[in-house]
Amino acid sequence: MIEVKDLIKLSDDREYCVALKTIFEGNKYYFLVDIDDADNIKVCYEKEENNNIKLVQVEDENTLDRLMLLFTETVKNN
Repeated sequence: MIEVKDLIKLSDDREYCVALKTIFEGNKYYFLVDIDDADNIKVCYEKEENNNIKLVQVEDENTLDRLMLLFTETVKNN
């Protein structure tokens, strides 16, 4: 299970810290920040593939907009 503050290496061979997580439409989404370049962020969702969890970057702008609102609410509530 992926938790906030976990470090994750993505396929771009960079290491990211899980800054926030949320659930949207039944999927788990993560806001990731590159540990060496805070300007490099990714929003990814979990996808199970061959009994392994894979993180897939969100590309759809409408989904990203909605997720950013959810991530903002998460920060406000904590």
